[in-house]
Amino acid sequence: MITRREVLRGDPGAVVHGGIVVSHDDVAIEGVTVVGGANGIDVEGVSGTVLDGVRVSGARLDGIHVRFADVTIRDCRVDMLGNAIGQGIDVSYTMGYGMVMIDRCRVTGGMEGIVTHSAMADISRNSVSRTTARAISMTEMSMGTLDRNEVSNARGVGLYCNDHSMCDVQRNVVVGTRPDRSTNDSARVGVGLLVAYESEAELHDNELAANPVATRSQYLSQITRG
Repeated sequence: MITRREVLRGDPGAVVHGGIVVSHDDVAIEGVTVVGGANGIDVEGVSGTVLDGVRVSGARLDGIHVRFADVTIRDCRVDMLGNAIGQGIDVSYTMGYGMVMIDRCRVTGGMEGIVTHSAMADISRNSVSRTTARAISMTEMSMGTLDRNEVSNARGVGLYCNDHSMCDVQRNVVVGTRPDRSTNDSARVGVGLLVAYESEAELHDNELAANPVATRSQYLSQITRG
């Protein structure tokens, strides 16, 4: 539990077991490996958090869990393999707290790799693979940019813009999205980019390859191509 302003910097090989909770403004966590916990790193109700070079594995729910806070996350690694319902990075209800930055992270496994709910977010240069539902999602009236991300071997959906969200989708590579054969849902047949429920996505220079369906819009949603 971090209850004061500080920089928590890990020496080589430093491991925290059971999770970290950030409960103070202006905290930086650098070069630390976190193993286990309900959430690997939990950031709620604070501002100015920076997560730089963290490694997270073995979380039961979210690798990195952010609520009602502003955060910058860069150069992280989140391993959710074997957890079919967990999420790698979940940033929710941060709309009034400024832009969230998620940059150059690698997320493997979990139900969703990176997801935002009611957030303004710049999700750039990340690598997400082997998710069980969706790789990268902007949903619940989120706004922001998906830029230069790489998605591979996701099940169901690669990129997801949903529920009155506005998504600028540019220079992403989404390959090898697999159909979800556990359901008859026509939206989960291996869609590279799915836009749903009155959302808008503007596409620029994306590579959507080897997906059964490259793009799909439904429920009064709109895809435009620049």
